Order: sequence, then C-alpha cells, then structure tokens
Amino acid sequence: MRPHSESNRAAIAFMFLFTVGWFVVENVFGHRIRQPINLLQIVWCRYLVHIIVVLLVFRRQRFWRTGRPIYQLSRSVLMLTMPLGFVAALLAGASGGQAWAGFWVAPALMLIFGWLINHEPPRPVIIILVCISSIAAIAVIGSFPSREVLPLTGSIIMAASFAAYVAMTRSLQSEPIAANLFYTGLVPFILLAPAMPFVWIIPDLHNALAIIGIGVTGFVSLYFLDLATGASPIAFTAPILPVLAVFPLLTADGFPMWNALFGAGAIIAVAVFCPMSWNRKTSANS
Repeated sequence: MRPHSESNRAAIAFMFLFTVGWFVVENVFGHRIRQPINLLQIVWCRYLVHIIVVLLVFRRQRFWRTGRPIYQLSRSVLMLTMPLGFVAALLAGASGGQAWAGFWVAPALMLIFGWLINHEPPRPVIIILVCISSIAAIAVIGSFPSREVLPLTGSIIMAASFAAYVAMTRSLQSEPIAANLFYTGLVPFILLAPAMPFVWIIPDLHNALAIIGIGVTGFVSLYFLDLATGASPIAFTAPILPVLAVFPLLTADGFPMWNALFGAGAIIAVAVFCPMSWNRKTSANS
C-alpha cells in the first residue's frame, strides 16, 4: 500500500477538518441547547437539516441515484446505531466520560474494517501509532471505559458503528458524493420520525438555531469525511481521528491536568509523525 503524497496530504487535511466539524457539533452548538430536548429529537432534526442541505447544494443533480441502494441504506443505519449506542451506554450507568473513553477503540476498529471491507491491510507502524493515539485520547478525557458489560457494550456499538461507516464510505468511492451524503441521513430521518410525536418539544429560537447549526455543520463534516476516505486508505487517516479529543482542552476552564497535557502531546506527535513517515516511505519506494 503506497499512497501518493498529494492525496495523502489531502486526506490528512480532510480528516482534520472532519474532526473540527465534529467538535463544533458536540461542543459548540450542542452546548448551546438549553431546553431539555430529547436526544432522539436532536438527532432527527439534525438529519432533517442534513437532507435539506443536500437538496439545496445538489439540487441540479440526481442525488438519489445510486448503483448500490441496499449498501447505501445499510451504511446509513450506522448513523442511527452510533448515537443509540451512546444513549445505551448512558442509560446503562456510564458517565459521559466513560462512554467517550470506550469510543476510542474506534481507530483500531477502523483499521480492522478497512482491512476486511476494503482489503487494505495496515502497516505495523500504523497499528502502533493508532494504539498510542487512542490510549492518549483516553488520557485526555481523564476517564477509563466502564468495566460493566452493558455500558461498555454501548460504547463499543458507538465505536463500531462509526468505524464501519468510515470503511463502507471508503468502498463507495465510485458513487457520487451527493448520493453518499443523501443516503447517510435518510435512514435516521425515516426510522426516528414515528417517535417524534412522543418526544417532541417545540424549541425556542435560540435552540432552533443551535439545532440548525448542528445539522449544517454535521453535513459539512461528513462531506470532509467522504473526501478523506476517497483520497487515501483508512489506515493513513485513522491515527488523525484522536485529534478530536484535544479540541475540548482549548475551551476548558482552568489549566488542563498533566494527564490531559501528556495525552494531547502524544496525539499531536502521532499526527505530525504520520505524514512524515509516509513521505519517507514514498520517497524510498520511488
């Protein structure tokens, strides 16, 4: 597996922008919601906005046309099981920190699914870097995954859903990006719609704007993820994902604890070392 340096750099940039978008969804707009709005309503509204953005951005294209409809719909299910896994972990007794700590098995699962689905085995150095980066992300959070079976299962469902989504997106390179993004939001929107009359709370203007911000930013971040998976094998972007854990330190109150600083330093070091090692490998093979 010998990546081209230009597409490699593009994949790094796109994955980084994806993590920025995810941070904005969770820690900027997500924290702006003041009403006690059910998470199912937030997820449904997010994908409603997502589909509306697809209609506006790709209105001149037949974004619903795909050569792999069953595969697209199966991948879309993962965008529903991912938040449901997080909710399940919380309902089973995990704290938010424990649920997110369990999620950081996702980069390793990305390597596994990338190998199984796309037949792109990672180099040993990438496996080591992913493990270092994932452990560092847990250090930044400052909480270990729950030891209880049910909360841990919820976190693993969340991580596995995301990792499988990334690998399946990589295998849809021949599909139009408009179709990929349209089908991403379709299943969560349809399957959650029947629950809305039971959980719906009319948001005020402030919260409505926050939810719209979640939907628009979520669309943009998934667009960058689609570009990242198309530009380079998953093994070369998986070590970049834990950068997501560093961003909350920038907005935290007070000085971060030593474990968070150590973890953030390790994540940044891995993110910097990865492209340098790829470039050296590419130069040696040329």
